[in-house]
Amino acid sequence: MSSALEGQKRIKCAEADAYMKNGDKAAKKTLFNWKPEFDVAAAEYDKAAIIYRNFKEYDKAIFAFNKASDCFYKFGTLFNSASALEAIGAIYRDKGEYDQSVEFFRRSKDVFMEADNADRAATALTKAARAVQDTNVNEAVSLYKDALELQLEAERFHMMGDSWRAAVALMAKNERFDDMIETLKKIFPMFDKLEQVRKYSKHERSTLHYLSVGAGFACIEAYRS
Repeated sequence: MSSALEGQKRIKCAEADAYMKNGDKAAKKTLFNWKPEFDVAAAEYDKAAIIYRNFKEYDKAIFAFNKASDCFYKFGTLFNSASALEAIGAIYRDKGEYDQSVEFFRRSKDVFMEADNADRAATALTKAARAVQDTNVNEAVSLYKDALELQLEAERFHMMGDSWRAAVALMAKNERFDDMIETLKKIFPMFDKLEQVRKYSKHERSTLHYLSVGAGFACIEAYRS
């Protein structure tokens, strides 16, 4: 890193440190502050976290996002609380710490559901699945399934495209044909509800091709049944 960039990093991280102190002050009761100002604290922690993340001070960013999430939650801003947890999941993913990444994506999903936002909850699970699909296929498949179930239960069919395509592609690549059939049997009826019959036919033909190449005709018959 050049000296100019190092100087900019020192200045911005000092700014972030000041935001953290402001957050700590707002989150505490004092003689003149009868109750914690969790909304103020959350905003200060969030600003600090973004700066730390931008300058790759990941441990500090995780700490700040955690504090922001806690304060957002206590103030009742559940969506922002979940978003901060999701940001931590993304940082752990980028660091290659996939177990921690999945843990925080799952936690963000739980808070998004508390906020009655099934779309973002499913997105968090999809991000978790993508984080581990190259290292832990079993967990990735399970996460994709959970994401799809959330969207199916909420009847958010128009939001499912990325999730189910990624899930089916992973299952096909790893010859998880039973999982693929189970998933597609749940997914295909949504095309009727969306009045997308042509897409149904197209994807069904693609599915039969996958199965014929990878799993043989017995698997095709199982799918058709």
